Amino acid sequence: MTPDVQYKPPVLEDFNPLAPEYLRDPYPILARAREQCPVFYSPMLNIWVVTRYDDLVAVVRDHETFSQSAARLIPVPEHLRDRVTEMWFEEAFMNADPPIHTVARKVVNSGFTRPRIAAAEPAIRQIADRLIDAFVGDGR
Repeated sequence: MTPDVQYKPPVLEDFNPLAPEYLRDPYPILARAREQCPVFYSPMLNIWVVTRYDDLVAVVRDHETFSQSAARLIPVPEHLRDRVTEMWFEEAFMNADPPIHTVARKVVNSGFTRPRIAAAEPAIRQIADRLIDAFVGDGR
């Protein structure tokens, strides 16, 4: 009789995409993850993280095996709770599987045609300039 063996998923304990050092420069952490543990479980987020492009493409294309609905389990970070509802991840169409995602994507894509983007450019530049002017004096 063989002993019961519990599966222990690979875990990258120090992975925290909300940490200031990660937000400042995520590339070294992601490079280390791709080398040491390209697919791992994040206990903090309660999700699996895929760090290699080809693996990610395979996951995104196989919605029957890898559902986007898991993203609904991610809690809204505390510092954003006054800006978004607890249901934000669940309500976001990007977290839906086909066919819901496909229908919503077609509708959203119609707003991102070249002429529409070109027409919005002056307003976007004005907003960006105003935001930059507000912090440029701080030196960062």
